[in-house]
Amino acid sequence: WDLFVGGTDGVMAFGESFTDDQSLAPGTYTLTFDFVAGTYSLATAVAYPEALYAIGIDGNYAADAWVTLSATSEGVYGGTITVTNSSALEFEVYGDTEYGTKYGPVDNSGNISTGSSVWKFWVDAAGTYTLTINLTDNTYTIVASGE
Repeated sequence: WDLFVGGTDGVMAFGESFTDDQSLAPGTYTLTFDFVAGTYSLATAVAYPEALYAIGIDGNYAADAWVTLSATSEGVYGGTITVTNSSALEFEVYGDTEYGTKYGPVDNSGNISTGSSVWKFWVDAAGTYTLTINLTDNTYTIVASGE
């Protein structure tokens, strides 16, 4: 193995050594080579969950009380949340049913992140709400029915 494949700015070259033309953050990437055209591309590989799950609505964390937020497009999820207990207005959202990746607000401006330090989602009063979470731009909206 003494021939290397590399390149610069998406154009492939063959040789013995190359200088990196990109610095990459830790993560998963898709590297595609087109040997016929002599090009390559590098893209971040994003694996979005099939659905998100709202738990703890009305203070109920039982599995049969979870609300599924279905994918409406790649990385975007939505569903209806009904809160009846005015003393339990917070709930959490996870990317699976095993309490894996937790999604939550990081400020009052509709921005979300992941991890154990994110806030819980909340509503102002008992009622029915439409929750939309967009993982492609890390935002969310909660809209009361009738608004």
